[in-house]
Amino acid sequence: MKIITDQDLNPNIIRYLEAVEDRDIFYKAYNLKHPLALYNTSFSKVITALEDFSDVYDNLILEDFTSNKNKNDKCVNLLKNYKTFLYSLREYLDDCFHIIKIFISPQSSFKKDRNQCNWLKKNALSETKDFFETIKDYKKYLDNIVNELKHQNGVLNYVVFYNERSGEFHMGYFVANVRNDAYEPVDHIHKRFQEQYTAFSFNRDVKYNLFNIFLISEGLVEFLEAMNLKTNFAGKITKKKSNKRESLYKKIMDMPRVFFPDEYSKNVPSVYLLKEGGLKLEYPSISLSLQKLTCGKMLLSHSGDGKTREFKVLYY
Repeated sequence: MKIITDQDLNPNIIRYLEAVEDRDIFYKAYNLKHPLALYNTSFSKVITALEDFSDVYDNLILEDFTSNKNKNDKCVNLLKNYKTFLYSLREYLDDCFHIIKIFISPQSSFKKDRNQCNWLKKNALSETKDFFETIKDYKKYLDNIVNELKHQNGVLNYVVFYNERSGEFHMGYFVANVRNDAYEPVDHIHKRFQEQYTAFSFNRDVKYNLFNIFLISEGLVEFLEAMNLKTNFAGKITKKKSNKRESLYKKIMDMPRVFFPDEYSKNVPSVYLLKEGGLKLEYPSISLSLQKLTCGKMLLSHSGDGKTREFKVLYY
């Protein structure tokens, strides 16, 4: 699928939420924010978390992993920031469930459920089935990771493929937990590859997440279009392109096209800043060629719990 934004680089749902008329919005009945305010806040939180991760990631050098002097605040902060980013993505999805709910006219006969995803499925399944079909793979990915970290005491660790001579390295992460008295990547998150434990490279995962942020917004656009709401695009609020946001997207676009060994068999996400303005995101990409992983050495982190003594090695 290909997604192209306006020149302001914002998700296309924003201009739709600016254009809908208040008579079609039931946010007060549900005691929620206006959907535009809700989306702007949630999207900003996700992008801020990604910027915080990127600021640390861009300043890493190989010695941050290999030197005994660095025990290593940068890497700890990096994982902390990426965990915050993953959590914000799941909250973003929940906020989008709330936005859909706001457009469902309240009825006294609605079945109650505190989980907004379940509420929609119980009370507005016909209106939301296309949206849930659009997000189902990504929701499963997020649910598996966030639930393991939040509710199963899982731990986020890093893995680095590197070349000492060139100083080149490629970093990623895996969610680990104790199975059979050993810390290992959680198998329903990280599938085995040639009988080896695996991880997610940041080079692929960041682009995959960014694509899906915009994919969810496109799902909201399709939902609103299917509702046949009256809109007034003439009243669209004109926003200037954010230089900081553009800089972030450029850094993501320029991330090396080098993946971890098992990821070369997966679909490739791509991100482009267009010369004429706007952002193009594509998954699977039909034009992006990958570069070979040539770094032969690997480092990984494990967070001990004071009891478990065995830690599984990845890829080797």
